[in-house]
Amino acid sequence: MREEEKMIELYNDYVVTMDPYNYILQKRKVTESGKDIGTEYFKTVGYYWDIGGCLKRFHDELIRDSLATDQKLTLDEAMKICHEVNQRFEKWFKDNALFTEA
Repeated sequence: MREEEKMIELYNDYVVTMDPYNYILQKRKVTESGKDIGTEYFKTVGYYWDIGGCLKRFHDELIRDSLATDQKLTLDEAMKICHEVNQRFEKWFKDNALFTEA
């Protein structure tokens, strides 16, 4: 990432950067092997023309990250996890003045 790029810190190692045409959702990672072990980098999740699409994908990634487990989940367990992520997401928006009720 170039120094002059603006970065919006989101939550859980996710950031949004921007170029003249896109909002770019990225996730912070750390190299786990090789000569650069321990080096932090950003992996691009996707490019979005509007911030709404970018934040929708961020929400989906939070759910995917939360469901990523080696254990089998029942539908009820998966739905509970999705509900908890939705509540955290809404709270995060409210706390950051990004969510307003009509």
